[in-house]
Amino acid sequence: MFWIIPALAGLLVVYLAARFSRFQRFAEPALTVAVAAGLIAAFVVWFTDDSGKAKAPVPESTTSKAEIIPEQIALTDPVVAQGTPATTHHLTAVIRNNSALGLDSFTLVVTMRDCPNDVCTAIGEDDALILARLGPGQSQTIRTTLTFPVSQLSPPTAVRWAYRIEKIRTAR
Repeated sequence: MFWIIPALAGLLVVYLAARFSRFQRFAEPALTVAVAAGLIAAFVVWFTDDSGKAKAPVPESTTSKAEIIPEQIALTDPVVAQGTPATTHHLTAVIRNNSALGLDSFTLVVTMRDCPNDVCTAIGEDDALILARLGPGQSQTIRTTLTFPVSQLSPPTAVRWAYRIEKIRTAR
């Protein structure tokens, strides 16, 4: 609502400058100085305004948050099936929350290795965000799709899989 007064004053100055040439000779330098002063004031306000600056982080309390460790999530019966195209693989497994906290999500990291004659070579690694909202002691079947750089010229002959659980989020 405050902007109405300057707007009306501006319209009045424009009208008087258009109507009277004597007023125009006086108004033009005065308006130039007023606009320059307004721009300087706006720059000073913008430069000194700290509302957009990041606030100092609030230190966390000394009590530690309860967390789920990867060993408390059991991954059982993993089955990996090759999909189409050959670089796609579908993983099905059962997970169990063995902690006393609720589980919200975690990242499952899967490594594909080719191990002919028990000499393993890593082919690739992929991760999947698993949304598994499980209470303590609950189980759930999960399904996800993974992608590995499998070459059609030299396909793996003895595939072995390694699984790792990371980035666990507890339910709030």
